[in-house]
Amino acid sequence: MSAYAFRRDPHAFSVEAWRPLDRALFRWVRAHGGSERLAEIAAWTSLADGNGDTALPLRDAAQRDGMPQWSDDDLAGLRGQAMVSDGNDSHVAPFVLDADGRFYLWRNHRHEVAVAAAIRSLRADGDAMAIAEGDLDALFHGRHDLAIEPQREAVRRVAGRRLFVLTGGPGTGKTTTVLRMLLMLQRQQQLRGAAPLAIRLAAPTGKAAQRLVQALQRGKQNLLAAFDPHGQPQAPLPADWHGLL
Repeated sequence: MSAYAFRRDPHAFSVEAWRPLDRALFRWVRAHGGSERLAEIAAWTSLADGNGDTALPLRDAAQRDGMPQWSDDDLAGLRGQAMVSDGNDSHVAPFVLDADGRFYLWRNHRHEVAVAAAIRSLRADGDAMAIAEGDLDALFHGRHDLAIEPQREAVRRVAGRRLFVLTGGPGTGKTTTVLRMLLMLQRQQQLRGAAPLAIRLAAPTGKAAQRLVQALQRGKQNLLAAFDPHGQPQAPLPADWHGLL
């Protein structure tokens, strides 16, 4: 007959911000021979994971929820433990501490490495293509003012690339710029005599995807109408572009 004794670890319950899952990871690390400091950092990393972060920065990081600041000595102590890897495939461990002091759950580190490799591959495969200024003028109605120039530059750079990241605050014209990017890509296909590209839109949620489609549809109508804020028609979109919309 076996007997089991369950002891409540006071440290596991000393941090109010930790969830039951975070406390369970603390106890798991301690039960498998990890130090109390490693268990504490693992619990904070679990909490960060629950908040959507892939890693917990242990060096020069903004503190949250009462999380303490760890010293270089603390990091050095972590690196010497069997449950911590530097991310090298030759040493698989539950946790990863990279050279910049970021602490990961192993699965998050593997996912991040895979995503980074995919991005590097996409960047290496792309070859930038020259864009005729006349085509840019057609899409932007001949405008070259300061508000439009960043958008023109984005459209100029998109052709031939397999990965392009466009950022900007609210109202900076991201949606209309994306529409012009897509039109420019279709234009390049047209000039090469190639079949039109198939375009797929993705968003985090179905509602967001629906709004994205609606925004592009509105942008299409606005581009065809080509009116300025005062209701005066600008340079119309050339007829050979209409079939691309």
